[in-house]
Amino acid sequence: LARRAKAEPGMAALEGATPGVLAALAADTALPADLRLAAGEAAAARGAMDGAALLELFRSVKFKSAEFKAAAQDGARGGALLVQAAIAAEGLEPRAKAIEAAMAHAGARGLAPLYAALLARAAWEEPPSAALAPYADTLTRILLATGRADRAADWLNAEGALPGTLRDETELRVAVALPTPARAAAASAALARLAAASAADAALAARVLIYAGALDAMGYAVPPEAQSLLQSSPQIAGAPGGGVETAELAEAAQAGRKGETILRALILLGAGGPAEAHPASVIEAVAALARVGLTAEASEMALEAALARPRSGGGG
Repeated sequence: LARRAKAEPGMAALEGATPGVLAALAADTALPADLRLAAGEAAAARGAMDGAALLELFRSVKFKSAEFKAAAQDGARGGALLVQAAIAAEGLEPRAKAIEAAMAHAGARGLAPLYAALLARAAWEEPPSAALAPYADTLTRILLATGRADRAADWLNAEGALPGTLRDETELRVAVALPTPARAAAASAALARLAAASAADAALAARVLIYAGALDAMGYAVPPEAQSLLQSSPQIAGAPGGGVETAELAEAAQAGRKGETILRALILLGAGGPAEAHPASVIEAVAALARVGLTAEASEMALEAALARPRSGGGG
């Protein structure tokens, strides 16, 4: 329509656009770069554009060095610049620092999972080491979010690579991502320490509830400290929609109705999905999926919920 009117589409073309239209705008090389970047980012975030295609689009835009500071603050354009910087950075620490900057930009805009996929290879290429410890949280979160829990586990084997609390939390994240009796047992002491530490840290308590509840829901033993938290934490009480929806989900899972269980789990989680759902809702959904044999999906759901919970400093 814009072309028929001999007008160039602007950013207003993105308002209310469907995912398919966003993907089409992103693919149109005749359009301005900023419009294509914004359209591509929005399309990929909604599943209408492949992550590899968005990465190619991000890398195709040429930036002048003088643009860095201004562009780095500017939506999709800033994201493209920061992703380019992270991929092109030479040296392990400069690259890790650039990855962290790109993920901070993404997190502030609610796009951390999308950018984690774009930066997955760069994060994988950062070897576990004490020198990279300041960036270990970001790097391991990217690895876990992109299905590389095995690589994240390598950080646990590198002496001095992870500080105490982060080491405990990474061990729990790996146990949730790749649950086995051995991993759950090995992570028990870490879970007990985190449960004790969470008394003074509400953000940590929310994540510990997810770790403990998920492992318990999938049939693994959790230490008494974590069981106490699950039973008495104010954060676990008063889940929205609790009663009827939870009972219907449990009934569907008990009867082995897999399709209904999936649908009711999604309803219980709400429009925001695992990232925004109440901890009790996440735990109920994980338990139901595990009961009908969807253990991998249950693990992914719990991990997504835990990784999305805010940090003490307020970051996502």
